[in-house]
Amino acid sequence: MEREYGAEVICQFAKSGKILPLKFRIADGDRRVFKILSYTEKYRHLEYRQEFMAEFQIVSEIEYDCRIDDQGWERSVRLRYYIGEMRWTVRFI
Repeated sequence: MEREYGAEVICQFAKSGKILPLKFRIADGDRRVFKILSYTEKYRHLEYRQEFMAEFQIVSEIEYDCRIDDQGWERSVRLRYYIGEMRWTVRFI
């Protein structure tokens, strides 16, 4: 089973509000910066809420499958952004 690590991520935001991850490092470990070569937005977890006279959805989690540069080697990782907690994690796959 792969371990999930806390991550510090550098992102760019598109005009539409879409999050574009560029680089990351593991928060409590290796201080190397990993450059994201490519990514696919893989999964969005939606929560549906209903209030008085309104129904709406909230995106609570975004997942990215990424190809990264790890000291000249290409590797695959999965980045997750937990929107409500404003927290990123990374898992090497």
